[in-house]
Amino acid sequence: TYFSSAGNFGKQSYESVFTGVTNSSVIATGQIHRYGSTAADIYQSVNLKPGSYTIVLQWSDEFSSLGSATGVQTDMDLYLLGANGFTLFGFNRSNLFGDPFEVCPFTAEQETNAKIMVVRAAGTSNVRFKYIIFRGDATILDYQTGNSSIVGHPNANGAIAVGAMLYANIPQFTPVWPGVASFSSRGGTSTLTNNVFSTRNKPELIGPNGTNTTVNLGGAAFNDGDPYPNFFGTSAAAPHVAAVGALLIQGRKKFNLQSTVTPAEIRQHLISSAGKFSYLPGNFSFEGGYGYVQADSAVQQIANAKPIADTLIAVTSGAQNGSVPFQVKIKGKYLTPTTQIYVGGAP
Repeated sequence: TYFSSAGNFGKQSYESVFTGVTNSSVIATGQIHRYGSTAADIYQSVNLKPGSYTIVLQWSDEFSSLGSATGVQTDMDLYLLGANGFTLFGFNRSNLFGDPFEVCPFTAEQETNAKIMVVRAAGTSNVRFKYIIFRGDATILDYQTGNSSIVGHPNANGAIAVGAMLYANIPQFTPVWPGVASFSSRGGTSTLTNNVFSTRNKPELIGPNGTNTTVNLGGAAFNDGDPYPNFFGTSAAAPHVAAVGALLIQGRKKFNLQSTVTPAEIRQHLISSAGKFSYLPGNFSFEGGYGYVQADSAVQQIANAKPIADTLIAVTSGAQNGSVPFQVKIKGKYLTPTTQIYVGGAP
């Protein structure tokens, strides 16, 4: 059973099929991607906080480095412009016959608004393309299409992609309930299989982050009342969910007497026992998956002990000797919200 961090890129991405317009006053050769419905919609506005950034643009084309005889047939470029439309810089190397990606690093010295422009410098194909802001605190202000940011092996059909939420964000501990971390990568990436694009249900689950560790990883301080450093990100969430998966493998072998337990069984068990986010509609969302992992609920599905009633307490003293109905409080072990008590054969 394979668990993988969903990633910490939030909604910092854009995906579309290239729709080109010609505007020689902006760029002399090639075509510019049209974000909206008119020829003037050639810019996407973003807010940039101070810091270092890395944007990666990739498009659906051949990879020379993976053995393609032709390599790239469509050359795509990415430009960053100031809010006034003045070009700050462009990553416009020729990709023809090579690999279909551009890596765009830069630094923002202060908070500012900027514009992103995507250009098809060569070729005629309307390719599907995507960019992700892998580093830096950016907010995409318009044309928020294809904001999925899960890439690589978490998108594998057999993997369980795990997003993150703060460990305290559950109803009994906080009034701010609930919430997937804003940095946790969202699903919805188009995946090409047998020349057909499809969208897989990713992430599958949300796990806790911000938990204690004995290793100082240099993360933000978290005031949780103890001296231990805290571990944040989906890299913290994934091993927590994997640990619950390990418990289930052991539990199913012990209580279900299974000699082998398949990854599909563990996946379904974790999904069926997951807690649901009340603010997210439906059984699945690209933000919260199928819900947040619940180890106790998962184990109780296969190993719930038989309830034991220890003590009966009459709530209204003396009433039990008459014909007036009265309440009885029952104390015991292994009671759950679905436990039923029978008296004289009736619940």
